[in-house]
Amino acid sequence: MGNFIGWFPFDPHVVGSKLEFTVLTEDQFSNAGVQNLSTGAEITIYPNPTDQLQHLDITLKTKMKLSVKLFDLNGREILSIFEGEAHSENMNFQINTNNFKTGLYVYRIEIGEKMYYKKMIVQQ
Repeated sequence: MGNFIGWFPFDPHVVGSKLEFTVLTEDQFSNAGVQNLSTGAEITIYPNPTDQLQHLDITLKTKMKLSVKLFDLNGREILSIFEGEAHSENMNFQINTNNFKTGLYVYRIEIGEKMYYKKMIVQQ
């Protein structure tokens, strides 16, 4: 297991009557500019931090199921950016952050059966 990053309320699991949260490791949670993933995909996020417009580029090796959502740290879904079959190798998204409050947000990116979390820092 990689380095411990933290508990985040947006991906809870109910076990019996207890609510448990996923522990994320460095390879699952990052704000790195370009990251090569075990799925063969690449994720690029820039600029980060951002104050107006952020670019999220996902490069896939093959056609795959893709889901991209943005959450605040209270677990509220802020945006559903993409949901479906990615037919293109290069998926490019622009997120306008003009109406966002200053703070940390989290992308939840599902590629095939793998899920990844990426930080977005907004500085207004």
